[in-house]
Amino acid sequence: MNRRMVSLLARHHFCATNAAEANLLREGIAAETIHVTGNTAIDTLLSLSNSFGPPSPHRRHTMLVTVHRRENFEALPAITAAVRTLLDRFPDLHVRWPVHPNPQLGTIIHATLGDHPRVELTRPLPYRSFVAAMREARLILSDSGGVQEEAPALGTPVLVLRNETERPEGVFAGVSRLVGNDPQTIVPAAACIIEDDDAHLSMSPGISPYGDGQAAQRIARIVRAHLAPAAAFANLAATG
Repeated sequence: MNRRMVSLLARHHFCATNAAEANLLREGIAAETIHVTGNTAIDTLLSLSNSFGPPSPHRRHTMLVTVHRRENFEALPAITAAVRTLLDRFPDLHVRWPVHPNPQLGTIIHATLGDHPRVELTRPLPYRSFVAAMREARLILSDSGGVQEEAPALGTPVLVLRNETERPEGVFAGVSRLVGNDPQTIVPAAACIIEDDDAHLSMSPGISPYGDGQAAQRIARIVRAHLAPAAAFANLAATG
């Protein structure tokens, strides 16, 4: 509701993707007010990532997992079972899981995976550390919308632990895949990415459908051009 109300008032609409632009056009927003710029979050992500050194050679053996959405609360035992199956299947696999502070999640995760020697359960990570974790992972299992946007820009495939997503651009681009929360779909999809370099490469081109790191510059140019006539008029008025 808030987004649609603001859309009626806004002079400029800065869209992350062409699909977002299409949504606004369907709502009757004037085409000349819509600009596809990319997401400024990708600007921050890439700037930060570029400050790191080369990726670790151990990336092949690391899987990052995050779960926080309410729809996965009841399915969490199944998700942890899928992770255990992957650990049994791949003796070199290490799992890093920043655990959401909700105790309803943490209790189950620690009870089922806390004793595993190749599972690292941590508190939620600071942003810089989490970007590094995404960058160092062979793949990510997650139900996070932000991860779906950011990981592809780092060249890390995402298996989405949901049956639908509000970020379909990644799925259409082939950099993320919906696998739900059933081990029957999670395990084979993850195993394929872990052991098949071609499958991994096909999902990790390092190009994000949500931006190229230049969104803020595009937005600044558009806003500057919009304000220029008013600034010129103010200067004329000031000089008499």
